[in-house]
Amino acid sequence: MTDGYLRALHLSDMSVTEDARLVGLARSGVPSAFDELFRRHSRPVHALAYHMLGDPDAADDVVQEVFVRVHRGLAGFRGKCSLRGWILRIAVNECTSHHRRLRRQERQRSELREAALLVERAASGLCTEVLTRALQLLRPVERALVVMRDVQGYTYEEMGEIMGCSARSIGVRLHRARGKLRQACERLSREECE
Repeated sequence: MTDGYLRALHLSDMSVTEDARLVGLARSGVPSAFDELFRRHSRPVHALAYHMLGDPDAADDVVQEVFVRVHRGLAGFRGKCSLRGWILRIAVNECTSHHRRLRRQERQRSELREAALLVERAASGLCTEVLTRALQLLRPVERALVVMRDVQGYTYEEMGEIMGCSARSIGVRLHRARGKLRQACERLSREECE
């Protein structure tokens, strides 16, 4: 073995030992110990998040969320894997969740744009009657979802509370209802032109 390899191995062992010592101190409530853990591990978390998300601001947000989760979960860390590995696994999960949230927000913005186009057409007077008739073709629950969100401006959370289901479920059901509404409007518009 080369001296460089032995030195690296020794530094790695010292790092693991130091992490274990810092975890013990952080668990016992020494704030500077957690600060040191943050200092040692935040840079690799940020690099990972940046490469996964491609956005430095999003990477900053992920770093904050990861270390909040690390702080909360430190008592349960058993050391079966390295601290660095555990933190990076949390970071990967947080990046995945962040990406999922971004996709969901984009989908909601897209749905809002579609709804705004329908409302704009109705406001122009060209298809108010078509939109009204198309709404009547929806099931009452679907109609309620479209009206609550697109006319009255309720949030998904408020709608979930009213309908007795999760905000995620509301998003899925609303997406389907809007699709049916769009198809009904198109069909009724074609029939009107014939």
